Amino acid sequence: MKALNLCFAVILAIFAVLQLNDPDPTYWVTIYGGAALISLGRIRGQFSEFWTAIILGGLVAGLIHATPGFLEYIRAGNFSAITGEMQPGSFIESSREFLGLLFAFVLLTSYVIRQKPDHST
Repeated sequence: MKALNLCFAVILAIFAVLQLNDPDPTYWVTIYGGAALISLGRIRGQFSEFWTAIILGGLVAGLIHATPGFLEYIRAGNFSAITGEMQPGSFIESSREFLGLLFAFVLLTSYVIRQKPDHST
């Protein structure tokens, strides 16, 4: 399980680094970086309910904000559009944001459900 948590931490750290060139990097780097740190904490046998709740709150806020664009993407039915060129304000941007936030949300929610830090090798 430690290897899996390390993979999650690396993926989330990459998400955070990719957001550095975003027009609003503070939110994204904080959310993805915080989620990466929580994953690293799981590897070390640590779990902070407080910080996990803070990051989960930020994830929920982002998911609520991105949901209309994601629903527009679903309604459009052009699922390959998500890999196309991104234009500010388009449903492509919202959809990508939604999926990244959903990944982090599901991961942190699974940590809350399990709550016991990973001590396996």
